[in-house]
Amino acid sequence: MINKKIIIFAFMGIIGFAFIVAIPIGVLSVNFSSHGTIKKSLSFEYLPDTPSAVERFVLNVDIGDIEIKYIDPPVDYFVRIDVDIEMAGPGLVGKSYSDYFNIIEGSTTESPINFSLKSKSDINEIELISLIKNISVIVSLRKDITFNISTSVIHGNVDIEVPFNVRINNLDVNILNGDILFDLKNCIIDGNITGIGNQSNIELRTLDIQLTSNSFWYIKNIEGLLKFNISQLSEMGANVTAIGELETEDAQCQVYYDDFSSNVGSIVTLNHWAEDFPTQCYRIGFDLESIISIPENGYRFTSFDFPTQNYFNISLIRNSLDRWRPYFWFLSSEPN
Repeated sequence: MINKKIIIFAFMGIIGFAFIVAIPIGVLSVNFSSHGTIKKSLSFEYLPDTPSAVERFVLNVDIGDIEIKYIDPPVDYFVRIDVDIEMAGPGLVGKSYSDYFNIIEGSTTESPINFSLKSKSDINEIELISLIKNISVIVSLRKDITFNISTSVIHGNVDIEVPFNVRINNLDVNILNGDILFDLKNCIIDGNITGIGNQSNIELRTLDIQLTSNSFWYIKNIEGLLKFNISQLSEMGANVTAIGELETEDAQCQVYYDDFSSNVGSIVTLNHWAEDFPTQCYRIGFDLESIISIPENGYRFTSFDFPTQNYFNISLIRNSLDRWRPYFWFLSSEPN
């Protein structure tokens, strides 16, 4: 009788163990069998039938890293957009990128030029992001065309490089989760620059730019890094008024400034800043006698060669009742 009970308990134990082992294996088998990959490369070219003096280019991307660059003519388009999508994970077997994204390319022969890469509304965002390995959007613009560029991104980084002797109108980038880099090298600026981020690193980098009229730059960041990196080798033709706006105590600010022309100078204003700002605020290149108090607990710094024919007027503002100071600050100016 005892042996019979032992046999029954042993049999039940074996069955229980089998279920414990079989269920995870079954789940893994199902997941593995549905595990798939999606790789897709797409290209879109735009050539307006009736070109505008300034071509407006509007780019909206929900998820993806964007690179905007310029290429030499002759090419048979004004704008070329190359999209690479790579996804991997469960549930992708038998599916394509179009099950997750809508691409709206707009008219390829009319102005303005519009392109959108949008995630479908019925797809869970967190699930979608977990499946994405890489999404890149590379935009190639013709150097001999003047563009007005407007870009909006939810998840991704934006890099814009405007090279030597290229004329650009307005630059407008609005990003929710990602970084922004404006890299303007020896280019000609007709308009204004706007960069708005949330949890971002935003850098506006210039090298010897030329202006056709006064330009307004507005850079706003909720938290993260805001950085102006300005180097001017020659006269620039007009003035720049720049506002850098930060929202939280975690936000950092860096400003690098160099000029090598007696006709170019800088004035930098710190608003709502702590009185005990570190000494490196005025360590290099600024005449200590030029530091004066201004209203609302602000401080003003001017370069040796200010006032000048043309100048950068940079105002850094923190929208908070708390007074604050930059984590790092470095300004220099080399007078002739």
